[in-house]
Amino acid sequence: MTYTIFAIIGGISLLRYRKYREFMLFALWFLIVFLFYTSYYAGGVNYNAGIDVRYFASAFHVVAILAAYGFLSVLNFIHNIEARAKNTKKAKASKSHIN
Repeated sequence: MTYTIFAIIGGISLLRYRKYREFMLFALWFLIVFLFYTSYYAGGVNYNAGIDVRYFASAFHVVAILAAYGFLSVLNFIHNIEARAKNTKKAKASKSHIN
């Protein structure tokens, strides 16, 4: 579940930073595997769910890459918030020191 959330954040971050080529590469890679799996192995859903997950394993790479990118995006976002807070405190301290 955590991988999925970070993968979604990673996809949104790619779009936000206008990295359309990378986003399309990962989206097509995932969709091709997903469409192949669901069209060819759709009957596997009815019996012993989880046995045929090995056919979907080639999509795990995409999810892992996007999750890593999403995790780094969240870390950068937190770092930027901390940097802004430090700069704001320094600015307030220097203004009060001048006056």
